[in-house]
Amino acid sequence: MKNLIRSTLSVCFCVLVLCLAAQAQARAKPNEKKQGDSSGTAILSGAGKVGVIVVSSAAKVAWGATKFVAEDLAVPVATSLLKPVAVHAAPAVSKYALKKSVKYLLPLALKLSIL
Repeated sequence: MKNLIRSTLSVCFCVLVLCLAAQAQARAKPNEKKQGDSSGTAILSGAGKVGVIVVSSAAKVAWGATKFVAEDLAVPVATSLLKPVAVHAAPAVSKYALKKSVKYLLPLALKLSIL
């Protein structure tokens, strides 16, 4: 038990040291000069707008693909194959489970005087 506590404390201490070291690196920021209307600032401000356009068009394509798969592939397969199997298999499975459970649980219930 003592070995487990010692190893747990040593692992926690190592994780704490690593977290503090990472936090110290994140805080240290060099003095950055602010640039007014430089070409780099103009490019970076325009790049954000381009990214939004690309993301929104990709989202529209993904939505169209998802809608197609859901309507044209998943619904027909579910209604033609899975629904009949589920409707016919569920009663058979429940009958089998009931028979097997009665076989083993009825003597136990009688022994415990539940019934």
